[in-house]
Amino acid sequence: MGIFPNLAAKNPSLVWARDWEATVQCIIFALLWALTGIPHTVGIQYSSLVLGAVIGALTIARNPSLFLQKEAIPLLAIALLFLWIFFHLFFLARNYELQLDELGVIWKRAALGCFFAVGLSVSLIRSPNTRINRAIIFIGLMSPTIIFYIKYLASLVLPWCGLHSPPELMLYTSSAEFYVPKISYVFFCTPALAVIFGEIVSGFKQNSLAWANFLFLTICLTAIFGLFYLENIKNGIVYSVILLLIAVINIFRAKAISFTFARVLILLIFSIILGFFIVKNVEKNDSWKNVFADGKVAVNSDPFDPKGYIRSGILPFKENGEQVQAANYARLTWLMGGLHLIKDNPFGYGLVQSSFGHLVKERFPETGLGQSHSAWLDMVLGIGIPGASLILLATLLALKNCQKLDDPWKSFGKWFLGSVALILITTEVFQKNYANTFLWMIVFVASLSLASVGTSVRALNLPNTK
Repeated sequence: MGIFPNLAAKNPSLVWARDWEATVQCIIFALLWALTGIPHTVGIQYSSLVLGAVIGALTIARNPSLFLQKEAIPLLAIALLFLWIFFHLFFLARNYELQLDELGVIWKRAALGCFFAVGLSVSLIRSPNTRINRAIIFIGLMSPTIIFYIKYLASLVLPWCGLHSPPELMLYTSSAEFYVPKISYVFFCTPALAVIFGEIVSGFKQNSLAWANFLFLTICLTAIFGLFYLENIKNGIVYSVILLLIAVINIFRAKAISFTFARVLILLIFSIILGFFIVKNVEKNDSWKNVFADGKVAVNSDPFDPKGYIRSGILPFKENGEQVQAANYARLTWLMGGLHLIKDNPFGYGLVQSSFGHLVKERFPETGLGQSHSAWLDMVLGIGIPGASLILLATLLALKNCQKLDDPWKSFGKWFLGSVALILITTEVFQKNYANTFLWMIVFVASLSLASVGTSVRALNLPNTK
């Protein structure tokens, strides 16, 4: 697939990690990506994180000089974030017990994930098992989609055979023991979609996109599009369109590309596939037709009107006398409300989980809201402007440093991390395991740049571990 090359070839005298460590770290990545959104897998997740963090800590201990480069600034920003969390807990806490609980769960997992992510990046750069490792990571990226279709086929085939589907293999439309929410599919499937688009763009730029590879990537893309359609995930469809447009723009901006009949046909095929799912999703959701009209009402409303939607739950009417769509109006009303709350709470409420809801509850005690439907907004309301600024800074620097890498590391880093930074705009995934996963994703991509620079700097004199 050409997604993960061996950049250590630039300086084969450097040995940063034992060969087996990279493969183990890739397996841990695949397990975490497959299981983090699935209920009743916490034990496997924690065991994987601890093992990955131990290997990562050993890798860091072998290579301390790597962290004296300017490419380590994103990692410094994440380290400062953890200090800010401790400072907020002891000096600014508004709900000390809940913040302390989150420190022992969400932030502990984030810290373990960051050590794991550094070790994963550095060991990947040195490993000679490039083909095996890249296959493991790509399977990991696709695993949430694969697991979904296993459940989907089980729900069709088993009843047809006269068998009952076990609860673990059933698909649920609402809260249940093994329910996987739509936001989980958006968070864990969109990066796979983005990485595939990045591979296609790189293939175009390098004139190396073989038909066999194209067919394989088309099947993977269609599977993800199909998941978003079957689960009726509007966010997934929206970001699929955005990523496709970004890919097409990148292709047309590349001066060296010759648009042969085959390449034009490839673009046409992708456009037809995505267009089909867009049309079908619009047919299933009347709310698409009312986005702008509902948005106009929301923007012109006072989100904290005591008689308004946040407190009463009663939807207003548009100028034509029709009631606004709840899906559109609620999202925009909560967005406007969250922006108002930032003014009064610049340092945040202190919680990753439901700070928006707690802050609204201070005004209207009878309300029971949670997230605001925008992870970036929830981030500011939770850990304050200082904390969110550190995360944003680390993200932007990690993406910027990716530009110095060789393809396809350059492509992988910016599409993998950039896609998640994008979906955080309108998806409520700054909570639970999504938040700590996003943090180690930043560290993973930032460390790729860090380790890659190290491969061409002989002055570091990194020790040989063999």
